[in-house]
Amino acid sequence: MLYAITNGTLKWVSPTGGSIVSSPAIGADGTVYVGSEDGRVYAVPGSAGLATNAPWPMFHQNVRHTGTQ
Repeated sequence: MLYAITNGTLKWVSPTGGSIVSSPAIGADGTVYVGSEDGRVYAVPGSAGLATNAPWPMFHQNVRHTGTQ
């Protein structure tokens, strides 16, 4: 099962055919992609796109890639 939890509240649950073996990836439109031991990649529609105005929208958290804010 793939669970979405926000602030301690369960938002949704999506079944998979096997154990989840990868970290989820989020597409620009908010779709959540996750791999499973059943050999499939699941795509679950999200409710919002990426938060590109968040303080950590890129690898290592800032333009200089120092890992600090």
